[in-house]
Amino acid sequence: MRPNGYSLFCLVQCARRMCTKSELNTVRTEYNYKKKAFNIGHLVTTDMYINKKLANDESVEDNQWGKVRKELLQKFEHLNEINVDSQVYDICSYYKRLDQSINYYEFLERNEYPLNLSTMTTYLKLMNQKQKNSLTPLTKEEEKNIIKVYKKIRKEYELLDPRSASFCIAGLSLTSEWEECFKLLEMIKFIQTPTTTEMSAIIAAALRNDRGDMALKMIDEFLINQPLSPFVYVEYLDYCKRNFKRNKLVKEIEKIFFSWQKYTIVPQESVILAYEEFFKSIGYTTKKTSITKGICQHCNMPLQPTVLSKTDFRVLSSAILKNLIVGKDVYRNTSPQELKNYMIFLQSMKPYDVIIDGLNVAYATRGVNGNMKGSIENVLQVVNYFHQRKKRVLVVGRVHMKWWSTKEIKILEDSTDVFYIKNISQDDPFLLHLTLSSGSETCFVSRDLMRQHKFKLEDPTLKKLFRNWQMSHQYFFYSVPEKRHIINIVEPIQYDPCAQKSDEGWHIPYTTSNHLAVPAMYKESPQDWLCMKNRKQEKC
Repeated sequence: MRPNGYSLFCLVQCARRMCTKSELNTVRTEYNYKKKAFNIGHLVTTDMYINKKLANDESVEDNQWGKVRKELLQKFEHLNEINVDSQVYDICSYYKRLDQSINYYEFLERNEYPLNLSTMTTYLKLMNQKQKNSLTPLTKEEEKNIIKVYKKIRKEYELLDPRSASFCIAGLSLTSEWEECFKLLEMIKFIQTPTTTEMSAIIAAALRNDRGDMALKMIDEFLINQPLSPFVYVEYLDYCKRNFKRNKLVKEIEKIFFSWQKYTIVPQESVILAYEEFFKSIGYTTKKTSITKGICQHCNMPLQPTVLSKTDFRVLSSAILKNLIVGKDVYRNTSPQELKNYMIFLQSMKPYDVIIDGLNVAYATRGVNGNMKGSIENVLQVVNYFHQRKKRVLVVGRVHMKWWSTKEIKILEDSTDVFYIKNISQDDPFLLHLTLSSGSETCFVSRDLMRQHKFKLEDPTLKKLFRNWQMSHQYFFYSVPEKRHIINIVEPIQYDPCAQKSDEGWHIPYTTSNHLAVPAMYKESPQDWLCMKNRKQEKC
């Protein structure tokens, strides 16, 4: 939660009391520099010794770092003894020379240059990057130095900002003092929600130190709203292989698969390759495949359908109305008279097969050829699509849709039922409410993923129910750019596009993208899947 003006003032006053005058001056100097900061392109195109060396893939000799530092201070008036070191880091980073960044810090430390907070915490982050790149544990000397730098930081700075705390976690998580990271995590929580970077580092540290139960608990809590870095899942596999044998080993590994299933996680290909290699080694057959209409194209096994029981539907309906309609949205975002009209309509409403978000569909071609009002032709086309399939249709629109011509509106109202909402109201809660109230078979049409409404359901089970209902009941659509009024309909996915277990093994989706995300919803099924079968369980 972002602090308001008064609470922010209190935080600043607290920081002032906890920081020394010299620390505050350092912060001010670095902040003032950033306001005047120039582009990295200016640094690397200036004729300097460091650029000549690194551009030719050479290294700066240990006894030349002093020359590099002095040259920067002479050429750039905004640089001083406090902020010059960060610019050396930036130049090394530009040339992708992690080794040179670390060598530079070691030069500063060896020659007893004054080290500010940014210089020290960046070093800890660099050591984390070095370990990830080498895929080997730190040497005892490296670990010892990380701990030494961290203790120096904490001795000089009692309170750390989120960025500094995050960098400290990156380095410290690789050492025997990794549990100190929890104190740093609390500092971050004081200001903001911890990110994937911090949580991934701490969970991976727990796994490396064989604290599997702790790691799984943290994974379960964090995946509700945010993703984890791929290396966490590889660390989990290594943890299981170290600590368990055969049948117990498989059961422990499957715990992470069930987490992927629970939170609709689609792991990256690098993760899947690691797990595939392991399962092959214990006798499983594996095959990369795809899913068509819910059927695995390798083994022809159908995936589990996305179906809500009557009990689940009742629970979800109650929760949606309580959290999205009665609790906040309707009473806060509509007028009493409109609410009354809505309730009258609801009581007399006949069951519909499909409810369309009229404005959402109309705006599919908004901006095309200068048209900012959207197109009623889009709405008519979607209505006609469902009428051809013998579906009963209701369009939920806003009053300002009537800015279209009277003739156009009459065509729409003659072709289907329409319910108008005032312009001041939020239409999504009405759309969801109407769809649920119309019955368990009713679907809706919108390209809105409804993330903000799902997040209001704090209980993970309710979020899962909402996702499953939405996935199996929401029609998406997209416009064809070359054709102004052509709308293509994407039907709901009728199976759960996440990790699924059968008697014979697993089907697990994966992605070749490097983008980390916890998908709130899939418009279409993931393209890539891994089919894994236990030979002993396969049917003859």
